[in-house]
Amino acid sequence: YAYYSLIGQPAAFVLMVLLTVATVAAALIYDRQVIAHIGLVGAYSVPFLLSNRSGNYLFLFSYMAIINAGILATSVKKYWKPLFFTASGFTWLIFAVWLGTKFSGAQHFHLALVFLAVFFGIFFATKIAHTFLRQDETAEPEDLISVFVTTFVFYAFCFALISFLNTGTEFTVFFGYLAAISLLILISAYRYFTHTMVYLCYPFTWLIFAVWYSDKYKADEHFALACVFSIIFFLLYYGTALAFRLVVNKIGMIENSGLVLTNSFVFYGFGYAILESRENLHQYQGLFTVAHAVFHSIVAQVVSRLRASANDVVQVLTVLIITFATIAIPVQFDGNRITLIWAVEAAALFWFGRVKQIRLFEYLSYPLMLLATFSLLINWATSFSERTEFASEHNLRPILNGDFVTALVFVASFAVIYWIDRHSDQESALPEEMRTAFRIILPAVAIGALYNTFRTEIDNYYNLRIVESRAQLLDAGAFSRNRDLGYFNAIWQIDYSMLFLAVVSVVNLRRIRSAMLA
Repeated sequence: YAYYSLIGQPAAFVLMVLLTVATVAAALIYDRQVIAHIGLVGAYSVPFLLSNRSGNYLFLFSYMAIINAGILATSVKKYWKPLFFTASGFTWLIFAVWLGTKFSGAQHFHLALVFLAVFFGIFFATKIAHTFLRQDETAEPEDLISVFVTTFVFYAFCFALISFLNTGTEFTVFFGYLAAISLLILISAYRYFTHTMVYLCYPFTWLIFAVWYSDKYKADEHFALACVFSIIFFLLYYGTALAFRLVVNKIGMIENSGLVLTNSFVFYGFGYAILESRENLHQYQGLFTVAHAVFHSIVAQVVSRLRASANDVVQVLTVLIITFATIAIPVQFDGNRITLIWAVEAAALFWFGRVKQIRLFEYLSYPLMLLATFSLLINWATSFSERTEFASEHNLRPILNGDFVTALVFVASFAVIYWIDRHSDQESALPEEMRTAFRIILPAVAIGALYNTFRTEIDNYYNLRIVESRAQLLDAGAFSRNRDLGYFNAIWQIDYSMLFLAVVSVVNLRRIRSAMLA
């Protein structure tokens, strides 16, 4: 066929397939795995040796799927695991080369999705079969690694595919496909392998959605699509975490807390951003935040009724309820949601950890305090850097701005934490040396934030006055008056600083009586 054209392509193809079948049969008869590997290499070479460059990829992938099914059935029958690695290596290599060089968007979109699922399903099912061949429901480390790598490859191809998609229909099909496959992976993984598969599916799903949102999302075209699938992904992992904590008890309190909390805040972040993308929906951001609190409250009620012993799940949901209920009003009035969430959640976790003696929650509250502090500093730095004399929209109205509300919530959260720490009879989770340092650092940060909150508003007032007066600079004497506003700004900040220190000194003398603070 190749050199002399003595036989046609169909005849040559059939002959080579028969040779492949004969080679695998010989491997089974002689019980030699190496013969099966030779047959596998020959099987994958057939389409390329006999190719006439027709571009019939449906036939190519169908042939590969049949070969994989046959070879891996042999692998299962004889318990020859290396065949799995050879087959998966050839398959994913060919698929990757095709995707990188021959894939043409809409023309091959459905073909790619179908055979990506087929190849993944064959390899995943093979590993399930290998696990149960040993008459043991616990997979070997080698099988677990193979499953993780296979699942990682599947999500990596999904990640690559998203860059080729362009239409709303393609996005809808792709996200529906991603949700369905993820659900099947989670169900089968918990049943046959390990619950840790969720730590691969969960971040990859949200990462793919984030890449699509940042690169492809258009508010006027994809708003409904983004809403629907962000909700689907949220419920998928929210339900998974609760189900496998409450129903089969395969994940512990720490894992359940981490999954539920992070998944809820990731979804809230996307939901907030989606509402932000439509100007007419900005007024509903507070309502959206309240809806979160209501949803978690309903789930907490259901969980407490169905499983009275699931106190840890109810407590995690209570943290979410307190967090979202607390930040709803500031969010409605343009507060910075990230700083608000971290500050309020830190206070809620610290209260549960110290008063209810749930050590995990107290441990989690400390990094959140640090994150909230850095986030507040970033807020102030961003506001300062964006403020210019030629961009009045970045010069905030004093008091009536989100930064002011955010800072007050931050200070109030730290004040609550300090009060709980000083007045609680329960033992701290920190060693004595660290607790002493904590009692110094926490109030210092809170007092510093409180000082800068009002100092910033003085600065906002005068900078706004300077911007508003720039139209009068054509007047001969206006320049000096404009410059005087900057001097008044500095003077009033000095006056405020002395007043603040005086008030703190009085409070310290009358109530706190701390020599260190004095």
